[in-house]
Amino acid sequence: MSTRSNIVLEKNGHYYVIYSHWDGYPDNNGKILLEHYTDPKKIFKLIGLGDISSLGSQIGEKHDFDNPPKDVVNAYHRDRGEPWKNTKYGKFEDKEKALKVCDNDYTYLFENGEWLFREGNGDFKKLTPKDCVDNA
Repeated sequence: MSTRSNIVLEKNGHYYVIYSHWDGYPDNNGKILLEHYTDPKKIFKLIGLGDISSLGSQIGEKHDFDNPPKDVVNAYHRDRGEPWKNTKYGKFEDKEKALKVCDNDYTYLFENGEWLFREGNGDFKKLTPKDCVDNA
């Protein structure tokens, strides 16, 4: 079963949103974002892929969707060839409108130079390494 999440970047007053299908919990996607996506340029490059199947520490290049390289983002448009119109990132001027499309298990928001996250439609809090530990 998938743990769906959204990844949101605030840049120049706009909010860019993509969907991530697999492993959206903090000890996976949260940890990867916190450790490997702290440069807004790299985050924008990730967002530029559109919706993704799974997040990796590296953006990588086009590859076989069914056999992705380890630790590389697996993107629906780039790697599976789905139409861009179906997988394109969302762009919003209004934060509340951007977050309304984020009705998933987790939402990660990069804003003011830091990662925030929420579970479901709860309140956002700063994402810390402590949040990214598997407590199972």
